[in-house]
Amino acid sequence: MGKVSSLMFLTLWMLACTEIVDMDAIKSIETSGTFIDTRDNHEYRWVKIGNQIWMAENLAYLPFVNVIKPDSTNQPHYYVYGYDGTDVNEAKANSNYAVYGVLYDWKAALNAAPAGWHLPSDAEWKQLEIDLGMTQEEVNESIFPYYRGIDQGTQMKTKSGWHNSGNGTNSSGFSGLPGGFYFSTGEFCFIESFGFWWSSSENSESCTWSRGLGYNKNSISRNSNLKNNGFSIRCIKD
Repeated sequence: MGKVSSLMFLTLWMLACTEIVDMDAIKSIETSGTFIDTRDNHEYRWVKIGNQIWMAENLAYLPFVNVIKPDSTNQPHYYVYGYDGTDVNEAKANSNYAVYGVLYDWKAALNAAPAGWHLPSDAEWKQLEIDLGMTQEEVNESIFPYYRGIDQGTQMKTKSGWHNSGNGTNSSGFSGLPGGFYFSTGEFCFIESFGFWWSSSENSESCTWSRGLGYNKNSISRNSNLKNNGFSIRCIKD
């Protein structure tokens, strides 16, 4: 093969390899990034944990907001911790909205995810916990006091913002926040101390599996909670 032909072959081979890297290798290397929710142009961070891609902050989608009062599960409800009113702009001006996002009852949570994302199932939460080091036996536990694992909660909690220095290492990149929750009797509870997130998996007609992190715990809770409570949401990529 002549020098010119050899050079052309080498150039074509390099171009082909470059295309493979651009299309495949880069995708497998990326472990974090951002995306835009086109419904309100809100930008979110995401992180890859194992083979799953999770939002690395709480969902903040707020099509409307409900006043604080005891409610049923007949209609979807949206809350911002500490805000008692119906004005979306006022609710978004609340400092808790900027940090912790929105609290959703389960009916609202089922349809709140951006396009291309969804509310994680109980099984997908379990896979996250396994990726962080729990055993299959541990992830299936749901016996009081419901906390399972050893340091998986520490791996998921942010490095600051938790009550009584109960911060985590955030080694997973999940960036779990202590956003508290809305209790179905009409009260906001436990901001800066606990964070709670819905799954899409029902445990009964009135209850759904959820996950929780606490300032005083290094592990993760798996509990069945009333659907008309208001919890945070972390979406997972389709």
